[in-house]
Amino acid sequence: MLLLVYIAICLLKNSITVKSDLGFGIKLVYMLILISSISMYMWLKKRLNKKVTSTKIMVLYRYMYLAVLTLVTRIGMVFVFTKRNVEIIPPSFGQGLGSYLFKLVNLVIGNTIYTNVIINTTITYIVVVLIKKILENITKSDFLSATATILYIFLPQSLYFVIEYNRYNYNLLFVLTGFYIILNIIDLVKQYKLKTKKYLYMSLILGGIASIDIILGGSWMFWMLFVTTLTAAATYIDIAHISFGEKIKSKVSFNIKKILYKIEQTNFSKLINTALIVLALTGVVTIIVSLTTSSTNFVFTTNISELVNRTIEALNTSRNYYIVLIVLIVLLEIIGVILKRNLDIKMVAVKILNILVIISMMLSKNVTYTATIFDVTLILLLVSNMCNIYYNREEKIKLLKDRND
Repeated sequence: MLLLVYIAICLLKNSITVKSDLGFGIKLVYMLILISSISMYMWLKKRLNKKVTSTKIMVLYRYMYLAVLTLVTRIGMVFVFTKRNVEIIPPSFGQGLGSYLFKLVNLVIGNTIYTNVIINTTITYIVVVLIKKILENITKSDFLSATATILYIFLPQSLYFVIEYNRYNYNLLFVLTGFYIILNIIDLVKQYKLKTKKYLYMSLILGGIASIDIILGGSWMFWMLFVTTLTAAATYIDIAHISFGEKIKSKVSFNIKKILYKIEQTNFSKLINTALIVLALTGVVTIIVSLTTSSTNFVFTTNISELVNRTIEALNTSRNYYIVLIVLIVLLEIIGVILKRNLDIKMVAVKILNILVIISMMLSKNVTYTATIFDVTLILLLVSNMCNIYYNREEKIKLLKDRND
């Protein structure tokens, strides 16, 4: 919360105008369209519930609505920004592997703006699906998850840069995919004495996803801090232990056998296994990337004024939007403390993700597009805080106990 308050203060003290230079009337129309889109989603859902009995078809209709909304908003931005000059990005490792995809698609399309719009629209919709899946896992609420996805579709920064190449869009895909896998791993390891190795296989997939993010310009430090901090913060996680087998123990001396028995009797969180797998895979990839290229996407500084300037530069496209979201998040945090809401480990994971993304954003070399990932984590944080107040599990348990009594 201190980091978010710091960002809000930086933006409030700054006098930079929004790049799009939109008037109050246009902003009002934007808000009305946003609210109408959320209302339309719930209205259609209510109407379809009366006519459609198949759950799969209902889900398909919901995602179709979000797909149409994504497509319409992006096409609308093409007409708004038709006179803008768009820079053609030459493909290179420094510009991200997405620059090669841009060149390939552009050979077919033959138009820089249309190529960027097609790629960005596709990525946006995949992210929409991931956000919905993530919040359905956390909140179990279709309304809250749908609200978050529509907020993302209408993100001012996302709309403003829709016709430009953004290398961080690809990082966003893999960060959210990795986060969704982590949530599913948590679901498995919170089940006491569940004899399955599925979480280990999912940890290998998570390590692969994190490795791809690093290849695309992500940070090994980001993933290292995320998995280790989450492992330390998690409670009520099932335990695991090491087993050497009788064959190995029969071949060693008595003193070593005693040590092996002590090791076998030591229990530890299953998330430690996940952390070790992810750190091992990403560590190897980081070493390979470091040996093959000397470029880095991060700059380390302790100069406070420079950090302030970098933060403002990254967020000045949607200055007021960020201020509103941050104020709402802080208010919900305060209400959560007053009402003594208990935090679920998944909500803690959202907070850890948000903190690390803020730090990565401030230390990034190219700050123009770095808010791409921060935008999504801010929405996830807002909605998860709303969930914590209105759908708190501990409060549900108390209510059920009172009813039974």
